[in-house]
Amino acid sequence: MSKREDIANDIVKALKAIASPRLGLVTREPIIIDEISRQAIPAVFVESADEEREQLTAGSARLGRISYNLDIIVKTDMRDTERNALVESIEEKLEQDVKRDNNALDGEVVVVEVIDPGEATPYATMRVVYLVTYRYERGAT
Repeated sequence: MSKREDIANDIVKALKAIASPRLGLVTREPIIIDEISRQAIPAVFVESADEEREQLTAGSARLGRISYNLDIIVKTDMRDTERNALVESIEEKLEQDVKRDNNALDGEVVVVEVIDPGEATPYATMRVVYLVTYRYERGAT
């Protein structure tokens, strides 16, 4: 498996371990709100996103900076309060192991943004962008 995939899987594992507020669903598959149960909310969709790469040495060592989008879906009368609590819990959990099970050099939340729900009310969504810096060898799987 690639380091990118190992890091993504470690993020999912970390998010599933959050005790409060408890996440109903953490997945790498896109979430279709109408197809999940009420017990699956709040839910988080983890997806690999943009990446910058650079050569470190004359050999095969490279440095990657990859963003992971963590899209959060909530449904409650206090949507903003729940989103804020989830963002804080997610950031605290991810900060516990910025090396992502020794697959990364560093990781940090760099963006938190509200995603316009459009007609999705009473649902509310938010995106947390988690930036991970990692080292890898070109050609290694």
